[in-house]
Amino acid sequence: MTGLREFRALDNKRHNPAVGIKYGQTALGKLLIVGLSHHGKEKEIRQAEFTQNLIEKIILYKLKIRYFTKIAKLFRNEVGKPYSPAEFYSAIAFYNYLPDVFYRPKEPYEKQLTNEAKRGFFFKVLDYYKPERVLVTGERLWSCFVSKRNDNSALQNIRETELRLPFVCAGDEFCCQYPRKDGGTTLVGAITHPSSAKFNGDRKKIVKWIGKFMVQSTS
Repeated sequence: MTGLREFRALDNKRHNPAVGIKYGQTALGKLLIVGLSHHGKEKEIRQAEFTQNLIEKIILYKLKIRYFTKIAKLFRNEVGKPYSPAEFYSAIAFYNYLPDVFYRPKEPYEKQLTNEAKRGFFFKVLDYYKPERVLVTGERLWSCFVSKRNDNSALQNIRETELRLPFVCAGDEFCCQYPRKDGGTTLVGAITHPSSAKFNGDRKKIVKWIGKFMVQSTS
C-alpha cells in the first residue's frame, strides 16, 4: 500500500491528480491542493502518472521537496500538531495546474495561466473528485480563476460561460464557492505561494486563515 488510491487519468495527455487513500476519511475532509506547475523535462512532466509517482515518493520519504513540506505543515491534525508530508498527502488530493514546463519560475507566461483548456481541466477535477475544499497555492494562479464580474448571482451561468469562480465568498477576496454539477458546493480559497518571500513573512497569518477556511461552511 503506497498511501495513494489507484491511479485514474482524467486526461491522458497531461499529468493528473494524485489522490490519497484516506481522501475524505480524516479531519481534513475532501481537500484538494492545487499547485502551479512541476519542474523537469517536458516529456516526463507530460506523462499522465507524473504527479502520482512524485507524491508516492514523498509519502514513502524517498523524496523531499520544500514546497510540499511547507503546505503539509500549514494544517493541523486531530491533536493540533502539523501534519507530516506522509500523513498529509495520504489524506488529500493534489495536482498542478499547468500541464507543461514552467518556463519562467518567477514570471509565468500569461498565456499558460489563462488558457481555457487548462482552466477547464481544473473544473473537471472539481466535478469529478467533488472536494469540499480546494486550496490554490499562489495569488497569480488564483487571479486566473476568479470572475471579473463583482456579482455573486447566477453562479451556474458564471461557471458555464466564463469557466471562472464567482467573485468573493463572505467578503473574503481569496475565497469563493463553486457550484458543482452534482448540486454540491466546493469552497475554493487561495494563499501566497509557499516559495515566495511573502509566504515566509506571513506564515502565521496564513495558518490562522487556513484554520478558519477549514471550518467554514460549504453550504
